[in-house]
Amino acid sequence: MATFTPKDITIAVTVYDRRNYITQAIESALGQRCPEQPQVIVLEDCGPDPTLRETVCAQFGSRINYLRNSRRRGLFDNWNACIESCRTPWLCILHDDDLLEPTFVQSMMALVRIAPNRGLYYGRCEIVDETGRRIGESHAPDFFCAQELSLAEWAMYDPVCFPGHLFSVASARGLGGFRASSRYTGDWDLWFKLAVSCGSAATDRILAKYRQHHSIGRGTTKADVSGRKYAYVNVQRKRNVAYLRRLQPIFRFDRMTLQKQSSMSLRFILCYGYNFSNWIFRYNARLLALSHAPNITYRGFQILNQVLSWRSLRLVSQGLRLLRVRLKSPDASHSPAHRTVRT
Repeated sequence: MATFTPKDITIAVTVYDRRNYITQAIESALGQRCPEQPQVIVLEDCGPDPTLRETVCAQFGSRINYLRNSRRRGLFDNWNACIESCRTPWLCILHDDDLLEPTFVQSMMALVRIAPNRGLYYGRCEIVDETGRRIGESHAPDFFCAQELSLAEWAMYDPVCFPGHLFSVASARGLGGFRASSRYTGDWDLWFKLAVSCGSAATDRILAKYRQHHSIGRGTTKADVSGRKYAYVNVQRKRNVAYLRRLQPIFRFDRMTLQKQSSMSLRFILCYGYNFSNWIFRYNARLLALSHAPNITYRGFQILNQVLSWRSLRLVSQGLRLLRVRLKSPDASHSPAHRTVRT
């Protein structure tokens, strides 16, 4: 294996309009504990703040390379812009509201030494709130070695918490990059193809902080609160299965078994359902009906759905929304949106 140094890595910080978080993200990219520093670029997707570039460049100067798209490309295609702009063999894409641990590069270099010649490396992320306070941790394999998840597991679930990754630029380009038209699973789509075509390896170390906050933003939260999240996820599973069947022709997408293993979130339907279109509500209610009931309350709502139809669940969701408005909760005036982790 060729010599691998921090200078072989680019950290691309993507930004649209989050001025209140962007400097923290850049500082985490520049603050790596290693003798040499990785390349750091900031890629703005034609945001509405005319002074953002000037402000960022005044603070960080020549330590970063600030780029701005000539046209607005959207979430996933902006990640393709990161691939196009990268001049190193390896790339990590960091959202403007997330943070890398100071040991991110060290951990990635250690993992590459243990498991060389893979297309994708990743680890765990700590989940923090708006202020940076820890509120949770992503699920990831509990090991630091060359072992990989089975491709069957990869096809059904995305194990990668977005900021904690490193991938081969050449491999990503060869696979066509991120699917720009995706509404929710553009990252999982590429990660899965990299895992199938080039291999992957994971570490149990915390590599990054994923910030969860109440904001619709430009990202995938819109798909989440609209109720389309599960539809997009299941479409991606079918894409993954079709891709994997080239190697394993007997592999199939079994929705019934999948729902028994991973129940539809009842809270998701009750919190967001009042805002769903009819066909989206019916779709999610069908997933609820197929799911394993983890408790008696869940089973009660399954019976309600079966006996009185999905419209009864919508009435409950609407009633809960009115109750939140009456109690003047923080999310009373709009959908209780927040960034979510798909892992």
